[in-house]
Amino acid sequence: MDFQPLSRFIDRLTSWRIPWAEVTVMRGNETIFRYRNGYANLEEQTSIGDRGIFNLYSLTKILTCTAALQLLEKGAYLLSDPLSAYLPEYADMTVRRTLEDGRTVLEKAERPITVRDLFTMTAGFSYDLGAPSIREVKESTNGKVPTREFARALAKEPLLFEPGTRWNLAYATTFSPRLSKRWTEGDSAHT
Repeated sequence: MDFQPLSRFIDRLTSWRIPWAEVTVMRGNETIFRYRNGYANLEEQTSIGDRGIFNLYSLTKILTCTAALQLLEKGAYLLSDPLSAYLPEYADMTVRRTLEDGRTVLEKAERPITVRDLFTMTAGFSYDLGAPSIREVKESTNGKVPTREFARALAKEPLLFEPGTRWNLAYATTFSPRLSKRWTEGDSAHT
């Protein structure tokens, strides 16, 4: 197998603005390819060694999305399914728009949020923990917000843009565990 394209991709990442990147490909619990480029400390140009310890952020997104995508392969749902088929509070979303004169208005979303929008971070959600409904549910649960309650709270907030039209890092993958649980239990929009 030719891993040169993967090596070039890692090189491209580190030449851009990411100080270090690494990839490991395993088959049957055996490492068949490993490549790294970059520095542990970019300013001092300190290399990453085999025993380097580093933090991984947002790893749960990868794991929960992988589980959800495995359910997609099994036909539990379609990427085109509306989110509201599983979480009804998302049926009538609004979008916050800024008019030319600077005023902000709320308008009904032109199309529903789909499961695909969640995976691609194009649902229109923000990443604002200070949003009124999010703040309210955090206070009412002493900061221990169950995923289902978080989903209900987020549905009360207007979208930043029409679903599917732009990308924004947001809470979209927060739904993966909840939806995966429903799909595993056979709760499909197609059954």
